[in-house]
Amino acid sequence: MKFFDFLSTNHDINRFVFGTVICYCVVEAVVAVYRGAKARKKA
Repeated sequence: MKFFDFLSTNHDINRFVFGTVICYCVVEAVVAVYRGAKARKKA
């Protein structure tokens, strides 16, 4: 039973890390697009 508890916890950790990476990528993409749009307006 303890093994399954560890597996569940490990799955939660993996899901948390995956979600964090996805959020980071989304934020980076939004910032890049925002900077690009800002630079385009100035030019």
